[in-house]
Amino acid sequence: MRGPGFRLNLDVRRVWRCPKCGRERRLLGDVVALRCGCVEEGVCMQIVSEPRRRRPPEQVPVVMTNDEAPNDEGMTKDGPHPS
Repeated sequence: MRGPGFRLNLDVRRVWRCPKCGRERRLLGDVVALRCGCVEEGVCMQIVSEPRRRRPPEQVPVVMTNDEAPNDEGMTKDGPHPS
């Protein structure tokens, strides 16, 4: 079973907010304009742009070959190992 975080990561709906009453709605991306019914004539809702959470890039371990690895004296095949 997957936790609730997996579902939230895949949420691709747009968030709309009414500037007058603050009501929020989540709708699919095919909706391009939305009116709130908080007043009789209606108010155009605005898209809330929330930054997407990103995972930091994975650290790839550095693998040295035997020629590049320093020996017991701190020397490589080509000379002193840069520290």
